[in-house]
Amino acid sequence: MRDRSGENVELGLSYELCGISDSDAFFAATSAMLVAVFHCDGATWNHLDLDRQSAVLRGTPAELEKAPVASLLAHHARDHPIIQSYLASPSFAPRRMSDLASQVQLQRTGSYSEVLRPLGIHFQLSMLTVRFGRMTGDGWVLNRVSRDFTDDDMELAPRVQAMLSLLTCRGTGPEVLRAGEAQAASGLTDRELEVLQLIAGGLTAVAVSRVLRIAPATVRKHLERVYAKLGTHDRLLAVHRGQTLGLLTATRADLDLTS
Repeated sequence: MRDRSGENVELGLSYELCGISDSDAFFAATSAMLVAVFHCDGATWNHLDLDRQSAVLRGTPAELEKAPVASLLAHHARDHPIIQSYLASPSFAPRRMSDLASQVQLQRTGSYSEVLRPLGIHFQLSMLTVRFGRMTGDGWVLNRVSRDFTDDDMELAPRVQAMLSLLTCRGTGPEVLRAGEAQAASGLTDRELEVLQLIAGGLTAVAVSRVLRIAPATVRKHLERVYAKLGTHDRLLAVHRGQTLGLLTATRADLDLTS
């Protein structure tokens, strides 16, 4: 994995990570491998929902996983130069923080003074892996204390980003969140998740409306919101995405569909 030439990095990521089924083990292994590949001081997986001001963090430094840090990051995320860049552009291209703001500009932000500076982080490189609309997304952030990421790092990042995206989005890797965290991270309400579960069981919108005792038009509205939050555009993709994220863990076999 330390050899950055050819395709060794991507193959190493795939070989080492795709068989890990436990989410905690996956995040720990991925973080360690990214630290080794990029020679950085930490690598953190982030799920950010700017509408709900929520964040889930995994990886290193360990302090980033603590609830107060996640809460502070979610609160100040909108002034973070990398987050501002993602909001301004739909591009998935990796971002180097120093390309987006000078150190003086960075030091004026709440995200730096409240989150990064207390942890000793001054340089970051971000690799987005999943995006749910404009305001929500997942990705890995690499952290350095005393030196910036190089142009060579920026050339390597898209290759690594592509493999990380495949491991997560195609379901060949582990479940990325526990069930309870998955619903909170996705932004789905209890009713929207219930509709998705019923659709995953093969029910039509009319059948779902009978089960939940709501109008078919209301079911379709719930589905539209589910598609938007999961970044999909039809039922099949929404169900696949829900399975990948670990949302569809409960069954509805006990329902009386004729009631």
